[in-house]
Amino acid sequence: MKNKWLWGYGVVALAAVAPILAMMIGVLLAGLFGCDAGGLNEGSAPDCPGGDIVYMLFVSSWYVLVTLPLGALALVVLGLVHLTVWYRRRAERVE
Repeated sequence: MKNKWLWGYGVVALAAVAPILAMMIGVLLAGLFGCDAGGLNEGSAPDCPGGDIVYMLFVSSWYVLVTLPLGALALVVLGLVHLTVWYRRRAERVE
């Protein structure tokens, strides 16, 4: 049962930081594709093979403004549910 809760916490945390991971993958791909690292910005896609993919991954980092607060809220709610379930099961064992 404990593993289910850990999976839940992990999925919520991963969803919250997914845009950051996507941006990091975009920067890594920019280096692999030979894109100019100084030219990587939100203004336009770099002129290199796969530049559109690199641009899409890099710009997706702006979603973190939504996912981090929602992820934090989801972690708090999940933690409260977890504590409630734990407390009720503990109370049932005592009786």
